[in-house]
Order: sequence, then C-alpha cells, then structure tokens
Amino acid sequence: MVNAEHAALSPAQIARFQEQGFLLLPGLIDPAVFEPLIQEFEGIIDSYARQAHADGRLPDPFTNAPFDRRLALIHGAMEDASDLWRLLHGKNQKTAGMFAIFTHPRCWMSWRR
Repeated sequence: MVNAEHAALSPAQIARFQEQGFLLLPGLIDPAVFEPLIQEFEGIIDSYARQAHADGRLPDPFTNAPFDRRLALIHGAMEDASDLWRLLHGKNQKTAGMFAIFTHPRCWMSWRR
C-alpha cells in the first residue's frame, strides 16, 4: 500500500497523465476494496448473459470466463449489448459496493482535486 506521505505525483507521472489521460498507481488501493462491487457486477452480468442466451441473442453465456474477461466476451458476441451497458453504468449502480468505492478514503482523496 502506498503511504500518504508518498502520495505526491512525480513530474514524469504528471506528464504521463497529461499525455494519456490516466495514470496507473499500483498499490494505491487494496484490490479487496473493489471485491463487493465486482460481485455485484458479476451478478448483473450473469443474469443478463443467461437471459440473453435463453432469448437467442447471445450464442454463449461465457459462464466459465473470469470477471475481467466475461463482459468483453459478451459484448463482442452480441450484435447490440447497449442494454447491458445501461445496467452497469450511472444511476443504476446505487449499491453498497459502489458506495464503498465512493467513500473509500483513497478514492475520495483522488476525486476531490
């Protein structure tokens, strides 16, 4: 985990952020913090994939694919998965997992600037 005293970005990191629009900071937030939100997303994605498969809109529900690949596989296999994106974005995610991310001290620290 990154110490708060070492949280300032270097000039190289700032430049990389300005060039690429994002910056990876390994260890800033413990991955376990994201687990409740990932579990919520897994449930939404699983229900959607099973229904889309039953409806004939998805040839394979990709039930054995890991979380970090399954959404991409589903999206790539469907002609139109815009309804899935709507389920996962914005106001639809007023959940305990999302609340935990928004209120985590390290997440809040990065968004308040």
